[in-house]
Amino acid sequence: MAREDIMCILMDSAVHAAARDGLENTTTRSIGCAAGLPDSYIYRYFRDKNDLLEQAYIRAMQSFYQVILRKIQQLREQERNFEPEQYCRLIWQDVWDFLMENPDICRFCIYYHYSPNYHSLAQEKDTYYRCKMAEILSPEFFNSVEIPLLLDMLFAIMFFMAVQVVDGKLPKNEQTDEMAFNQIYTAISANLKRLHENKECDSQTQ
Repeated sequence: MAREDIMCILMDSAVHAAARDGLENTTTRSIGCAAGLPDSYIYRYFRDKNDLLEQAYIRAMQSFYQVILRKIQQLREQERNFEPEQYCRLIWQDVWDFLMENPDICRFCIYYHYSPNYHSLAQEKDTYYRCKMAEILSPEFFNSVEIPLLLDMLFAIMFFMAVQVVDGKLPKNEQTDEMAFNQIYTAISANLKRLHENKECDSQTQ
C-alpha cells in the first residue's frame, strides 16, 4: 500500500477514534485499532500522536473549506445576480449537508479546535488556509477588515449547531435547518446588504 494511502487511513482513523472517545481518551492503540493496523505504524508516518491529530485536523478542515470553494465556483460560473440571502443559502446548504453526512469530522473538529493542541500546533496552518479562503470569498461577502472575525464566528456557529444535531441534542429536521441558516445569515446579513447596495450603485452609475 502506498505511503500516502496509509497516512490517509491513519488520519481517518484518528478522526473516528477522537470523535467516538474524545481527544483525552484517544490513544495510539485506539487509532491503530480503528485503522486495522498496528499502532507502531503511526510512528512510521508521523512524529507522534499529536502530529497525527494535527494533520488529521488540517485535512478535515481543508475538506470543509473545499465544499465552500466548490460552491462559490459553481455560483460564479452561473453568471447570475443572486439576491444576498439566496446566495448565502445555496452555499450554506452544501456546507450543512457535508457536516450532516460527516458526523465524525464535525465532532472531531470541534473537539480539536477547542483543545490546547490547536493553539500550539494547528492554529498557524489553519489561519493560513482561512486567509486564502477569505481572499476568494471577499468579493462576494465581506469588508476585508472584518473577514477574519466573521469567518471565525461563522465556523463556530456552523460546527456548534451541527454537533448539536449529530449528537441528538437537536432534532434533524427542517426547523433545525432553518434555525441554523438564520443564525449564519444574521451574522453576515449586514455585510451582504452593503455589497448588494454597492452593486446597485455601480450599475446605476454605468
